[in-house]
Amino acid sequence: MQTSQAPKAAQQAPRCTRASRPNAAGETIHLQDRQFLKLRQAAGWRVKVLTGSLWITQDGDTRDIVLAAGDSVRLDRDGLALFSSFGTASFRLCRDAGAPPRPRLGLGARLLAAPPAAVSFA
Repeated sequence: MQTSQAPKAAQQAPRCTRASRPNAAGETIHLQDRQFLKLRQAAGWRVKVLTGSLWITQDGDTRDIVLAAGDSVRLDRDGLALFSSFGTASFRLCRDAGAPPRPRLGLGARLLAAPPAAVSFA
């Protein structure tokens, strides 16, 4: 009897780990090889790698952050942050004490809150 197997490319597709809003006091997260985690409104969260290596990218940021065990970083972009492990990795995610939560504003509120553009009449 022959069994059907998925193509090799489909077997190696990355898996997403969905997490609700992490506990601000701190939470340890474990990622297996080729898993990734999405964190929305990431500004003010501190990441400390406990084991393995972690790659982080933040929406609107051209920098890639690569951390090894013992390394830490404070996320500075308020959009989406993606975390991916190289092999298996564990990291601690907690809200930085110096970063108050930022309220979500609708588009109109953001436009009204934005500083006025400089206008020059030459």
